[in-house]
Amino acid sequence: MNDKKYGPKISGKAWTNDHKESKKQPDYKSGNGEKFHIRADEAWLKSLVEALRGEGTYARIGLAVWENVQEDGKKSLYFELEAITVDPSESKEEATQAPTAPENYDDIPF
Repeated sequence: MNDKKYGPKISGKAWTNDHKESKKQPDYKSGNGEKFHIRADEAWLKSLVEALRGEGTYARIGLAVWENVQEDGKKSLYFELEAITVDPSESKEEATQAPTAPENYDDIPF
């Protein structure tokens, strides 16, 4: 029984936080500047919004992470985020875990 629909993926990379001064700061960061941030494109966002707008479905984000070692010996993380639509009516396991969603997503422009 197929209760999940896998959608588009986005990816990014995070490097060791060389400026960490306390335990409250992250071990890894995506960096500063636009080229280092994750770009959530329209297809990925649209897939999530459609899952939220769907009759009885909700959105979930899948995460996959790979650890890399750069040539200079510094560690980095490569990750993918996948948009997933879940239909709890097709799965007894998911039905008990389905979160409640706001009733209206009409103010989202796509």
